[in-house]
Amino acid sequence: MAKLGQQVDVYCGRCKVERYHTVAALGAGDKIERVVCGYCQSARKYKDPSATPARKSSATGGTRRTRESDSRPDPNAAARPYTPKDRFEKGEVVLHAKYGRGKVTDVRGDRIDVKFADGEAKTFMHAG
Repeated sequence: MAKLGQQVDVYCGRCKVERYHTVAALGAGDKIERVVCGYCQSARKYKDPSATPARKSSATGGTRRTRESDSRPDPNAAARPYTPKDRFEKGEVVLHAKYGRGKVTDVRGDRIDVKFADGEAKTFMHAG
């Protein structure tokens, strides 16, 4: 049974870490509804960490595909060495001296976004 003013340890979405929160509102059956972070003072709905979320099934029944594999560079594709003086196109594989192989995921004027094999994404200049 929860009480107003009680402290509970839950994940804080603003602080991005588990912190103590103070119970600010109770619902039917003395269930916690709102909490306030003791560190950043942000108020939010309470989500019981012991409750297991029901898994939603997709309407098509298929598996969920991620775009992760689409943005990673193909290890067999020919890579062009990166220089800011060259122009690059979306989908092109580049070879950066510091970061290694990467795939151009977006072209924005004189900038390109490149995603590398380790999952790290960087923005670089190019001849736009």
